[in-house]
Amino acid sequence: MRSAHLATTPQTGKSHKLNLYDLTVADFVNLIYKGNKLQLSPHYPSQSVTAQLQQKEIEIKSLRDQAQSNRDSHSQQLNQSRKRIQELTSEVSLLKQEIGISKTTAQEIAEAKKINALVHQIKEPVAQLSALLENRSPGRRPGGGGTGGNGGGGGKSPRKSPFLQYILYTLVALLGSLLILLGYGLKSCATPPAETGQDGVGTTKTEIGSTVTQEVPIPTPPKVDIDLSGVKLDINPSPIRKSLVRLQEYQVEALQVPPLPDGAAPTWDILPSGKAANKLSNDDNSMRFLVTGTGCDSIIIVYQVGESKIKRTLHLTN
Repeated sequence: MRSAHLATTPQTGKSHKLNLYDLTVADFVNLIYKGNKLQLSPHYPSQSVTAQLQQKEIEIKSLRDQAQSNRDSHSQQLNQSRKRIQELTSEVSLLKQEIGISKTTAQEIAEAKKINALVHQIKEPVAQLSALLENRSPGRRPGGGGTGGNGGGGGKSPRKSPFLQYILYTLVALLGSLLILLGYGLKSCATPPAETGQDGVGTTKTEIGSTVTQEVPIPTPPKVDIDLSGVKLDINPSPIRKSLVRLQEYQVEALQVPPLPDGAAPTWDILPSGKAANKLSNDDNSMRFLVTGTGCDSIIIVYQVGESKIKRTLHLTN
């Protein structure tokens, strides 16, 4: 025997819309006996159709939830791709800067080599010309000891002609200019070791042939030894979980620095140099740097005053 599928439990005085083919005579009598009002029609949804509609609504809701989940996942992947593109763009920019610096350095080295070759080419001819002019000066005999024409031991010393002096002064000025150009061209090369005298003042000598010697005094820097054990290196913004974020700028500041003596200038450095971070700017108390994170998982911030230094190691996020 079939029974009607009602939306609510049959109660007295209630009205129900039912499909005519879902009721039997017994069902009809039972519902009327309980005081229910019935509306019967073959056009009302049957029990099977209602069950199918409910099942389809459940399937539609499941599909909507799955589509929303896929949309969220794709949005997250898109954000990660955009972030990766920004990282690669920043790395390409840094590589272009390094290439530009390398090209400039190569050009300076090539120019310095050309200047050095020119100086070596003219060094020996200038020395020969100087010796020749010296031997041909008036009042000097070939092979003589520098006495006058009378041959007396008490005669006056021979004087060089004004023309000869002008030639020599011109050569000295020309060689001095060449030395200055050579110094600018070789600014990226190593400076020769200084000779230190008894008074503690060093000199660097540059000779061309045997006629010109240039002495440049090099002051000896005073040794500074300061206790930096109480100095703290503060990072701003603060590292997340004690790690730095790649492709982000930071500022490190030296706190609780003791009074420094005159002439003691603090310096900043990042190790390893030029790999995981690039220094942007710095002064005596702070330094700004950009974390690139290429090739290393950590960096070391170095704050140094004279012979004393302190370090702080910072890790990089993946």
